[in-house]
Amino acid sequence: MDRPEALAETAIGAEEPWERRRALGLLARDWRADAGVRALLRDRAVADPDGDVREATVEILAEFETTQWLFEIVTGAADRGLRRTALVQLARLRPAEPPVRPLVERRAAEDPDWLVRRDATAACARAWRDLPWLLARGAADPDHNVRRQVVHSVAELWPGDRRAGRHVRGRATGDPHAAVRHEAVFRLAEAWPGASGTAALLRERARADPADLVRRCAVEALAGRAPHGPFSARRGVVALVRERALGDPSSLVRRACLEILAAGWTNGRGVRRLLRERALADPDVSVRIGAWEALARWWPEDPATAKLLRGRAAAEPDELGRRNARRVLDDML
Repeated sequence: MDRPEALAETAIGAEEPWERRRALGLLARDWRADAGVRALLRDRAVADPDGDVREATVEILAEFETTQWLFEIVTGAADRGLRRTALVQLARLRPAEPPVRPLVERRAAEDPDWLVRRDATAACARAWRDLPWLLARGAADPDHNVRRQVVHSVAELWPGDRRAGRHVRGRATGDPHAAVRHEAVFRLAEAWPGASGTAALLRERARADPADLVRRCAVEALAGRAPHGPFSARRGVVALVRERALGDPSSLVRRACLEILAAGWTNGRGVRRLLRERALADPDVSVRIGAWEALARWWPEDPATAKLLRGRAAAEPDELGRRNARRVLDDML
């Protein structure tokens, strides 16, 4: 066992943060009953120059320090990382202590920093499972990161619940931020695949959402990345994926749709023909590349695939595309 004096010297003076963090952990493990060691740990929790070391020290102290000390960190620390860590540990380790829940819930709603509110909200969801409180946070917080976390927590802890599902559907269509709508579309397909209206909402988002990441997520959820996905057997899914592969304004979405069709419907009528056509005609080089890469992956034995790649290696108007076609052709042969 290392002597506390040597560990204390390392905890204060070592140049590398990982060395200081390790020394503080050893002090807490082996010498926590020593008053001087506890004082040093409390000091390093607020004074170490590295934020990760400070947060790790608060996390260590939460195992045995007083609740009052953690409260003082929450209410008095200017460092958002310290406030966040203290709140999360209070909810995780001391959820039954009467003063803890009111404090953590209040900071989840009122802390000036979105990161603190986000992680405190997630900690509240896990510790007290209060769905009405969580839904209120998801509707009221001005920061999209917090609203996104609420969607995640709701889907994780209450999958299939009707009230939770209504909230997630509302965020999927009505939240002003694309990141929240993306999370809601993804979680809706994951946690409420059989709910009435889920498939229809996904189809609507695949066509109408203004953000390409959300449209792509909706298409991928509908297709399930394979014919056995939760929605892929429903009427019109393949037609919708084809539609977006041809007509979506985003190259990101068009390429994703081609990859979905190639991976999931290799025996589907016209999929190979569509890929060949897109490899030649799509206006974006990344989509053309995606089309011929899919052909090379799924139909390498088809003579038409090698012929197309040789043509693209010679005649593709984009230099990046010509180099890619040559590489794919070499790899395939």
